[in-house]
Amino acid sequence: LEIMDKLNNRPRKCLGYKTPNQVFFGIKPPVALAS
Repeated sequence: LEIMDKLNNRPRKCLGYKTPNQVFFGIKPPVALAS
């Protein structure tokens, strides 16, 4: 899961420099999610 977290929290040029998690959850930085 650590690798998945790193990949999903890395901004992507194809996503307009948003991270996959931001796109998937529809969140905007800097929103912190409590885990």
